[in-house]
Amino acid sequence: ASYFANLLVKTNEEIDRVASGKALSISWLARVAVPGVVAILFFAIGLHYYQPNLPTSEKHVIADAVKALPQETLDSLLSSSGEEVTVLAVSVSDNLFEVSNDSLAEFYLSTGGYDDMVESLPEKQLGEVVALLETRSTNL
Repeated sequence: ASYFANLLVKTNEEIDRVASGKALSISWLARVAVPGVVAILFFAIGLHYYQPNLPTSEKHVIADAVKALPQETLDSLLSSSGEEVTVLAVSVSDNLFEVSNDSLAEFYLSTGGYDDMVESLPEKQLGEVVALLETRSTNL
């Protein structure tokens, strides 16, 4: 009989102890705060040490990829693709984006789209193109 009478008192004491502010904050710390801080630290460390290596120069990425292909793969791509891709793939070389002045002059003279070109070029480049066309017309 004394056990059951004492049981109610002990249960109420245990509820008060568990529901106290100190017990709730320790419980919250153990279940939420510590795992959250650990997760944030691991995420920050992962970002710092395991970031992807970005290419430093993005100019010749496509040209380098085409150059790295084996010859038989390049041949199969050329044979299965259209004429435009064939011309592009054949012209891949070390100086892919370098164009001679004579080639530029021939292009400007053959296309005849001077109005669009004049409107889109800055003053400095426009002067260079005019000088290039003048030298090309005197060489003809």
